[in-house]
Amino acid sequence: MKKFNKVIALAACALLTCLVVVGCGNKEAYKADFVGTWEIVETENKDETVSEEDIDLLKSLGMNVYAEIHEDGTCTLEPFGSVIEGTWDVASKGKATMAAMDQSIPMTIEEDGHLFLENENGQGMRFKKIDPSEKKESVIPEELQGTVDDAVTEVVDDMEAAEGDATAADEAKGDDAAGATEDAAEATEDAAKDDAE
Repeated sequence: MKKFNKVIALAACALLTCLVVVGCGNKEAYKADFVGTWEIVETENKDETVSEEDIDLLKSLGMNVYAEIHEDGTCTLEPFGSVIEGTWDVASKGKATMAAMDQSIPMTIEEDGHLFLENENGQGMRFKKIDPSEKKESVIPEELQGTVDDAVTEVVDDMEAAEGDATAADEAKGDDAAGATEDAAEATEDAAKDDAE
């Protein structure tokens, strides 16, 4: 009987070891789904979607947007030749998070294989994986350079403003609570005075 229990214990240890190894292997396998060169195919926000046809028009003008996700946990977003550096980490199958520009940006591998990034303002970008040799340099026509620079600046400002709005809203909630407490104290004090009279 002792020998049987020993065999069962060894089998349980072997099974546990296999599960741990397989669990680690899956995270690495999930990571592989994200690693690569990605080219934008669509953007969307609450109000509108920029379609693949619109993106193709931008690309024909030399205005490309890429995401580079590296196995070492680093990544870049490359809108119109600019480079925004960040880091990333896989959470589970098809789910990861990018940290860039002081934001945490959820990344999802969709059923069709596209990569979807969505910032906290609900603005999303959809990418398709491409061979790195297909990546083209962004060459923005001189007459559009100021417009593109303004657009990139506006997006960055919007993202920072949204972060500031969220902080201000949190602070306002605290101020509202403090104000409500003061109002309640004054009302209690007034009621006590009325009762005393």
